[in-house]
Amino acid sequence: MALKPFSLGAATLAALCTTLTAQIPDARENSAETGTYWNSGLTAAQITTLTNQGWRITDLQVEGTSPWTFTVAMVQNTGTYATGWWWYYDVSGATLSSLLSTNNARLIDIEPVDTGAGSTRFAAVMVSNAGVNAKGWDWVYDTTTAAIGTLTAQNKRIVDLEQYTINGVTRYAAVTINNTGADNRAWWYYYNVSSATMSSLLSTNNARVYDMDRNGSNFNVVMIGNSGQPKNWRYFGLTATQLTDNLSQIGARLIDVERYSTLLGTRYNAVLINNSNALSTRISEILRSNSDGHSGVYLKRSTGEVLGYINGDRPHEPASTLKTLHLLEAVRQVQLGTTNYSDLYRTYTNGGPNSCPSGSGAYVDESLSAVLSQMMNASDNNRTRTVTDNFGGFAQLNSRAAALGMDSTQVNHHIGCGTPPNVTTLRDIGQLHQRVIDGYLGAQRENFYGFMRQDYETGGYAEGQLGIVMDDEATLTGVSTTQLAAFKNRFRICFKKGGYGVNGLFYRCWGGYVKIPFVIGGTVVEKEYCVGSFVADATIEADAINACKLAAAEVLRDELHAALLTWENVPLAGVTTIGAGCGSPVCTQTYSGLPRLGTSPQYRLNNGYANSVALFAIGFSSTSANGAPLPLGLQPLGSLPGCNAYNDLALSDAVLTSATGYAAKNLALPSNISIAGAHYFTQWYAFDLAGSAPFKTTNGLRSNVGL
Repeated sequence: MALKPFSLGAATLAALCTTLTAQIPDARENSAETGTYWNSGLTAAQITTLTNQGWRITDLQVEGTSPWTFTVAMVQNTGTYATGWWWYYDVSGATLSSLLSTNNARLIDIEPVDTGAGSTRFAAVMVSNAGVNAKGWDWVYDTTTAAIGTLTAQNKRIVDLEQYTINGVTRYAAVTINNTGADNRAWWYYYNVSSATMSSLLSTNNARVYDMDRNGSNFNVVMIGNSGQPKNWRYFGLTATQLTDNLSQIGARLIDVERYSTLLGTRYNAVLINNSNALSTRISEILRSNSDGHSGVYLKRSTGEVLGYINGDRPHEPASTLKTLHLLEAVRQVQLGTTNYSDLYRTYTNGGPNSCPSGSGAYVDESLSAVLSQMMNASDNNRTRTVTDNFGGFAQLNSRAAALGMDSTQVNHHIGCGTPPNVTTLRDIGQLHQRVIDGYLGAQRENFYGFMRQDYETGGYAEGQLGIVMDDEATLTGVSTTQLAAFKNRFRICFKKGGYGVNGLFYRCWGGYVKIPFVIGGTVVEKEYCVGSFVADATIEADAINACKLAAAEVLRDELHAALLTWENVPLAGVTTIGAGCGSPVCTQTYSGLPRLGTSPQYRLNNGYANSVALFAIGFSSTSANGAPLPLGLQPLGSLPGCNAYNDLALSDAVLTSATGYAAKNLALPSNISIAGAHYFTQWYAFDLAGSAPFKTTNGLRSNVGL
């Protein structure tokens, strides 16, 4: 007998059993995001390597017994998936029973096989059945459908059903749990039904597939009620590549997979369950419903949290989005002092900005600044080649990508030429921006983002779709028009889009940096993000464009909503005029900058007395001063006619005027949100130092402190 176990160990298991406070969800019903893995043709040694890395088997199929090979679906044994567990292969029924008793465990997957020895051998996966995770359960093997029916009549629900042949006799094995308490489900099971019949039964029962085994061209299937269950999918006859593509495109994981052979090669039947957060799930549906290509989305907080992810690590052709790497290389050289933005570079212009650049013929010499601006804002391919040719070629671009941690990026052609394909991933594009956020370009960071497009409301990012999303969320959160304008004033997106059509297939990509303002703890916190979306290998260009732009905007919706909620009741900065100045020319007060928290708005005197002195007056009332009503006429005090006091002059400061009678005063406002909503009043008094002219005054201003 060959006994080959894998165990977490008694100490680890004991710790788990004493610290868990809630029942571990059934892996076939748990849709919490987790690391997921599947593969076929694995040896026991390869599986052991994976389990030693923290992976846990949730579905197992024996492919062969000489040598033993397997198809597996696995999850990371952490979080809500963490449990004590074991797996074994090439064991008898008696040995398996003993192991279950020794481990105080229950089966979740049993695989009976005929090794040619004339008796049933097993591969099996078991989990701890102790403490809060204990369930009433049972298992049978080498039995009949009638015996299984006897079990189910006792309110035992099948969680694994297997049909197999030993010595030419059809037999069955089943694992059940008590269909009571938290495990109670509406459920059904059927033998030898076609895929069409299965679909009909699923519809009639409002159910989903829980366990499915191929029986020739038909299936034995276990279903559970779909009410309250996660999103799920089933597929038949897929290749390994197709199955992997579906898993990553949907954002799902395998709960049941079966490998079999056909004349066309190996195929797989599979049952999938959702493995993505609500945002990623929503965007996956948008991408899949709008384009037939491979597609993805990526949103990451600069602090490290990935908020949206579908196919973020799938290599694809990014087209002009990759020009962000070219821009970084040029700006990096400025940072290193090897060039300046004013240095002249030669661009060969044959074919125009959208051509495959030839690097020869007619040319223009222009500053690096002009080259980079046209490369990023007009997406000029000729200027992009100028950067490539003058900053080390493809080798240097690829070296820079590697230095940034863009491990899946490869520059293979001048953008605009199409082949051989350039390759990157959304995670790599995000990594580039993350490094810039983290200081890779030092003082050149703002110049880097300044070269990129930043419009998003009537075109630009997501072809204007982001502006629509932002306005929708503003309506939902109830912010005012003024508050939304203040929010937009602080919002920023810097991006590069790309698009190609090559060999009848179409590619679209968006990638960039986002800054979203939140009001947190009494001040504005500008959270930073890396964002991107792509569609590749689409057969219809319009669909690729539409899907990519919708995803690019939708992935930011939840963060925009959360940010706008924090602005709903926040006072906004504003300045209004009170009254008028006097004199000829009229003495006036103007301002620069709104009285926002943490800023220093400037108040200006115009048309005061030349080379003289002025008094800057600050008050906190515009209705009364020492019991006298305001405005108050000042001519009895020696002013020019028509001069009035518009505030109570609580504070003042003397300022010298220029030769034109100009003066200015900055007021530093604290950043504490507690003063938001406060207001103050300002006015200038202009005096003639020679004493030959009466003093004169400006209009008043009311400043409302806010965001």
